[in-house]
Order: sequence, then structure tokens, then C-alpha cells
Amino acid sequence: MGTKRSLPAAIVLASGAVLLLAPFHPPILGSLLDSFLAVPARAQASHAYAKDLVIEAGATTYRIKQLDLSGTALQSADLAALFDPKNPRSLQERLQQLGAGALTAPEVIAETKRDGYVQTVIYRNVSLNTLEAGRATAARINRTELKLAGPNGTIEGTYGAVKASGIDLTLAAQMLGANVSAGSDKTVARAPFLETLEISDVQLANQEAHSRLTIEALRARDIKAQAPATAPSTEPHMAESKEAGAKGLLDKDQPAVPGAFDNLAGTLPASLDIGAMEADKLDLVLTNPQNQPLHLSFAKGAFTNYSAFTFGTVHLQDVGLQSPALAFTLQDLALRDVDFTTVRTLLREATENNTMIGLQAILPRVDQLDLAKLDVSKFGEKVPATDQDPGRDPLSFKVEHLHTERSQPFEEMPTRIDGTITHLLVDLDKNHSGLFKDLASFGYKALDLSSQLAVVWTPDKQQLNVDNVIDAKNMGKVTLSALLTNISKQFFSSKDVETTRHATEAARLKSAELTIDNDGIFDKFLSQQAQAQNKPLADLKRSYTSAAAVVVPILLGNGPGAKLIGAAVSKFIADPKKLHLLATMPDGLTLKDVDLIQTPGLLLDKIEIQVSHESQTAAPQAH
Repeated sequence: MGTKRSLPAAIVLASGAVLLLAPFHPPILGSLLDSFLAVPARAQASHAYAKDLVIEAGATTYRIKQLDLSGTALQSADLAALFDPKNPRSLQERLQQLGAGALTAPEVIAETKRDGYVQTVIYRNVSLNTLEAGRATAARINRTELKLAGPNGTIEGTYGAVKASGIDLTLAAQMLGANVSAGSDKTVARAPFLETLEISDVQLANQEAHSRLTIEALRARDIKAQAPATAPSTEPHMAESKEAGAKGLLDKDQPAVPGAFDNLAGTLPASLDIGAMEADKLDLVLTNPQNQPLHLSFAKGAFTNYSAFTFGTVHLQDVGLQSPALAFTLQDLALRDVDFTTVRTLLREATENNTMIGLQAILPRVDQLDLAKLDVSKFGEKVPATDQDPGRDPLSFKVEHLHTERSQPFEEMPTRIDGTITHLLVDLDKNHSGLFKDLASFGYKALDLSSQLAVVWTPDKQQLNVDNVIDAKNMGKVTLSALLTNISKQFFSSKDVETTRHATEAARLKSAELTIDNDGIFDKFLSQQAQAQNKPLADLKRSYTSAAAVVVPILLGNGPGAKLIGAAVSKFIADPKKLHLLATMPDGLTLKDVDLIQTPGLLLDKIEIQVSHESQTAAPQAH
């Protein structure tokens, strides 16, 4: 009749609370939905009570000073018999036979002892209303206090009022029963479990790890559930590593506990569907192994249509992050169709094998992303100057808007990807290294960059079109287009490296088009060079024009195509307005042809070049 953790803990896990409390989920509504769960039936005029109840549920012991039922047909003796450890009937059977207008318990204490850890949860002023046929119309816990003590320190936390409505107690008992595993069959329909859930004033802290989490309020609705084939249990895995728990998310000494992944992030989340959840004013502080803090916060977070590690939408507002290598604020982040299934699989494998994972393991599949008002004040760490390295400061920049979208699916994969960056702003007074130093020397105060990218795959033709435009305000615009053929579905595979390699080697580049529109940057460059060389600008242009006509062809092998490119560059220097190059490859270029870059003459023999200084390209000039 007991459980090792509670379902609402899994819900809080979705908001991040489990990060501080591993390896045990804090039972937010454990007693409410578990040991003294409730007694349904139609309300009666009589009253029943029981005192000093002690309920053993595996590793957890529940102590209830007094349990009162009102509006019930039960007598106190009946109630005592129901909680008798020797009662042979299952909890589900007893729930179906009981009923009351209300259930109250001033205090319920749940104590779990396992592998050197002691977790104590105190629920104060617990009440359920209208219990009938295994359901309760409403429930409330005024305050929850929890404490997890172990060899590595103590984690403590409190919750304010916890309220729920439309509770299926029988389903809760099925979900939280004994002897369970991490399976969840997505083909089995979920049943309504909770109509609404509210948790206020979440306060969790790990003083030894200098970590804490606060959430002003959590709200969820339309929660459905499926009882797993077997019940969740951390017990078989805790013995594998007594040192791995109770330190918060960032244990300074121990890796993740092998085998425990599904217990922490598998069984209950996989068994739930959540129509919507919102969190107000989340504030999370973690400490890394170098004792440096990471501080994450947001004013409001929400998701909709959660099911088996996928989300319909995710929305965050007024996000802030402060860490040693990254600091930013973000006004708004909206995601659509987010899938963590692959992430979960990779993390499980890494956890169970105790191996490192790459960045791709923590990036979910996202069909649409919109980001507004990103202000990055620090990207990277300061590198001190040395005799061999001038050093560099962290980068800072702003993005007004970023949009990415995957669309037009074919066999469960997108055939079109679009991306837009609107006003990527870099203050050149604050960023002094590399390209930014050069731009500042031209007299620019800021880099204001916008870009559009479209990648379209046509499966029946096995063609991939790539179009990219980069526009820098008061500098210029670069437009690049490319056509690739023999692009199979395997070209996009991320699961089979060998298959992807063969598909990539088979791909052929058929054409590439480059257009440069000058809006001032080449003029500033030439003026700077003229000043540096103490030459009149006209003389410098003539010198560079003559040099380009000779040097560029020599560098490119001095063939007809090389001379055509050299002449085009020379003309552009003389009058830097527009340069348009179109390269077509009748037989296509493969990866093996890239080796010819060291002998550009041989590479250009495979390419037909046409050039223009106008918007439209002239007739091809083959060679």
C-alpha cells in the first residue's frame, strides 16, 4: 500500500526540483496519494477516526497521529482494520469499497531509510474532499517540510500550499505500487489522473553543495497517467554507489549512479501526459567543481502537451543566466514540437556506461524556435596575454530576434530548414580581438548583422538547395547559393556514421553562386590602406587593380578560369559595387575533388565560370 516516491515529485522533476534532491524524489503529495490515500464512497452523517497509525511501505514508514473521516458509513474499528498491516486485500480493492465526505490529518510523517540515507517528509494539515469510487474531488496540504540526511551532507526544503482536484486515487495506487520497472507503453491510452495541481513557494537547498532552487508557484492541468508495468524503485541501484547521492545536481566527486537513470528520469515521466504546466519566478543556483556558481532564473515558464519526453510547446520569459563562461539575459524564448527522446537515450547510455557525452546529447529536436532580445554580456573566459598570445576578453553581443524552423516532413524528417537572424549586434568598443579589431580600425563603432538561410531537400530528385544571405549594415551583403545532387536520406543520418560517410562521399556539388554587394566596407578598407601606405587613394586603387589582374590568376593556376576571376576582382577593386560569380560543374564535384584545392588549376578545369558586375549574370563564359 506504500511507495518509495510520489507522482507529484515527478511533476516537480519536470521543473527541475529533482536536480537538487537526487537520488530520492521528494514526496510532495506522497501521503496524500499513497499510504493514507483516502476512502471513497458517498458521504454519510457519521464520523470515524484512527490514532497513532504506523504504516510500513517498503523502505518508507508513515506515521499519522490522527486520521479523521467525516460523512462516512465506516466506524472507527473499520478504519483501523483497513490500515492493519495484515489486511490481505490490495489497496485498490479497499479504495473501491470506501467513501467519505472528507478526510483530514493534522500531520503525516514519512521516513525513508536506505543505504545510509534518511529522508524525512512532514505533511501538515492534509485534507481530501468527497472520496467516492476511488476518486477525490479535491485535496490540500498546507505545508510540506523535507530533509534528506546522508554521509555527504543534508538537503532541506519546504513547499507552501499544495492543492489538487479531480484525483484518481486508484490510478495513483497502481502507479505507485510495489515491484515496479521503468516501462511505459505509449500505445496504451492514459487515463485522467489529476484535473489540476498547484504548488506554491518551493524552497530547496543543499548547503554543502551551495545549491538551491526556489519557485514561487507551479500550476498544472489535465494530467493523465498510465500505470507502469512494474513500480519505480531505486533500491537495486542505490547499493551500487553510496557516495553518488545527496549532493545536488553537481556532485563534486562522483559520477552519475550507473543504472539509476530510469529511476530518476524514466518511469513516472514516461507514464504521464500533462496538458499544461506553468512555473512563476524560478531561481536556481548550482556550484561547479571549481566552486564557481551558476545562477539561472526566469520570470515565467510554461509547456503544453507533454507526453513521453515530448512537448507541444515550451515558453520562457525574462530568462537570466550567470556562470563563469556565459552570462546573458533573454526576454522571450518559444519552442514548438520539442522532442527529448534521443537526448534521454544518449544520457541513459552515458549514465549506465559512465562515459562522456557530446553537445548533441543535450540538444533536443526542435521544429520551431523563436528567440527575442538576447543580450550576451559574457561568452567565453578571459585569456591573459602572453609572449606568444595577445590574449582576449570574453565576447559580448546582442540578438534582436532569432528564428529557426523545420518543416515539410518526409518519412519523419524535415525536407526544409529555415533560419533567420535579425540584428546581431556587436559593440566594437567592447570587443577588440580578431575581426572586430579590424572593423574598428576602419572606423566602425558596431557590427550589425542580419542573415537568412534556407535549406531545401527534394527527395524524389535527391537534390539539396542551399541559399544564404548575410547583410551587414553600412558594410555590405553576401549572397551564396549552392545546388547539390545525389543527396539520399542517409546523408542526414546521425545514427550510423559509416552510412552517413558513404552518402556524403556520393554527394555532388553541381553549382555555386556568390554575389558581393559593397555598402562601404571595401571603400573604408582601401582608404585605410592608402593612409597606412601614405598614398593617394587613386594611386592605391590602380596599384591593387593591376596586382589583382596578375596575382589572382597565378594563385589559381593561371588557366582561363583563373584569368577570368582575376579580371573580375581587378574590376571590382577599381569600382567596388557588385561582384557576381557563378560556378557550374557539369560532372559535379565530390569530396575527393576537394583535395585538388592544393592545385587550383586542376580544380578549375572541372568548373565553368561566369562573372558579372550587374544584378543579372551574363552568358556563361566557358573555358
